[in-house]
Amino acid sequence: MGTDLPRRRWVDDRQAVLLRRTALVSAPLLVGCLAVGAWLVGVPQVPRSGQAGFAETLAQVALLVLYTVGWLVALRWTVPGATVMAVTAFGIGALSVVQYEPWKGLLLALLLYLPAGLLWLQWQRTKGWRAVTALAAVLVLLLAGYAAAGSAVFDHFYGPQTPQSTAAPLPVDRVEWVWSGALTATSARVVAALADEPDGEVRLAYAAGAEPTSTAATALGAASAADGRVVGFDVTGLQPGTEYRYAVMVDGTPDASRGRGRLRTPAEGAQSFTFAFASCARLGSNARTFETVLATDPLFFVHLGDFFYADIARDDLSAFRRSYDRQLTTAAQAALFRAVPVAYVWDDHDYGPNDADRTSPSRAAAWAAYRSFVPHYPLPLGSDEGPVAQAFTIGRVRFLVTDLRSERDPKADPDGPGKTMMGPAQLAWFERELLAANGRYPLIVWVSSVPWIDRSASPGDDWGAYADERQHIADLVAANGVQGLVMLAGDAHMVAADDGTNSDFSTSGGAGFPVLHGSPLDQRWRAKGGPYSEGVHLTTGQFGLVRVTDDGARVSLHFEGRTYDGATVLTFDWTSPAGGSTDST
Repeated sequence: MGTDLPRRRWVDDRQAVLLRRTALVSAPLLVGCLAVGAWLVGVPQVPRSGQAGFAETLAQVALLVLYTVGWLVALRWTVPGATVMAVTAFGIGALSVVQYEPWKGLLLALLLYLPAGLLWLQWQRTKGWRAVTALAAVLVLLLAGYAAAGSAVFDHFYGPQTPQSTAAPLPVDRVEWVWSGALTATSARVVAALADEPDGEVRLAYAAGAEPTSTAATALGAASAADGRVVGFDVTGLQPGTEYRYAVMVDGTPDASRGRGRLRTPAEGAQSFTFAFASCARLGSNARTFETVLATDPLFFVHLGDFFYADIARDDLSAFRRSYDRQLTTAAQAALFRAVPVAYVWDDHDYGPNDADRTSPSRAAAWAAYRSFVPHYPLPLGSDEGPVAQAFTIGRVRFLVTDLRSERDPKADPDGPGKTMMGPAQLAWFERELLAANGRYPLIVWVSSVPWIDRSASPGDDWGAYADERQHIADLVAANGVQGLVMLAGDAHMVAADDGTNSDFSTSGGAGFPVLHGSPLDQRWRAKGGPYSEGVHLTTGQFGLVRVTDDGARVSLHFEGRTYDGATVLTFDWTSPAGGSTDST
């Protein structure tokens, strides 16, 4: 009664033979390519860990083996073999989402599905509409299954790890985002991204203690060479110890929304102050952690890297711009950075791919993006390119910020005297700064984007893999009697503190100093390095808060590891043995 489709509705016999041969030849070639890729590069891995776990590797290899079994079955029994190949193809695609975006996983799944689809098409040529409909339904179910599984995998590894803010982003007026940094007692730098190219000049109006009016002082903006809509302002002549409000003015009109912010200058000379520090937030995070940091009202915020997890592995300035845009326009982050100046240095995921080093193809773009989009202190090792190391002073505390990515040798290189994390020029700069600060500043804070303490036999992506350079620095500390040194360390997704018991890597001793960790802002917890004398706290949504107390004679610090809900989970108190000078301005 015409219930079946005509015999040659789909393909003729000659075409069917060609389809079958193409499918049976292409399937093992695809398996071979994936196997070679897994051998040379590794199976898709979670970027935060830097390596694929055993279960993760086993599952992906098992699916590839099952796909091969399906191909062998298809040599004799077309439909069962093709079905196994199709199911495992979408399974492999879903698991690849542990590292790649879902659309890339879908492309991989469809590529592996192609031989199975050709076999199905060849088989369908003589079948009726029921069989054709059934196979079409199977394909729809596979696509739906991939969408659900891929989304679940992606959300597990890349979705929010911390409760998110319920605040809505401010509407866009003339400015998309703004943040400040390079804070001193009399100056600061503000960087803003405009919604549109301005017709005339762009200025920053600012006033002490109140919203700026038409009579307020202004600073002329300079457009970035990297992007004409990103404008920087150098604000000078400020009063020490004063809160300022500012507003970006485009073509003479002040922004009414995102282009308004505030900052507070430190006093001059001996003083007490509070700052926050942390690292590691997923791309697009709107975590409550940022609101909690803001609620502590710190003078400034030290960001130790992984400002975003973009893993950009190409020389693409626009990719960096998009990543900065995403971070600085989420409601919670935008509110924090509009109100609290930053001192920020990158780590791997915001400089390049996982475990990135000086060989990263993203290096030039990362350098350009940082110089254009970040309100940083002067960069003594290169205004146009080079490591983004910098130093600044608040009261009688000297901060040394080191770039431990763009000059480092690959971590897999054999360790030895020539292997470097800082690079020769930055290491020489750091040594000069450290020795110049010793005896002058009672507290010297070294900002390291990776853990210092790692006494394991198999060090990871930290100073343990650069043991000779670490020992060289420790010997310098010991030989010159450097006192008052404290490290803020990033990358590790934990709160931890060491009082100096485990941080001495010098040849003969005498180089121990406190090491503090306060992370992650919005990532899964993960311990790294150690041991730490004061313990480790592992959860997501954490940061560090440091209260510096300076009575003019001695400087002490009180460290608190806090969580997104404001709870204090670890404390550490320490008084610097160094006296320093009474005036370190």
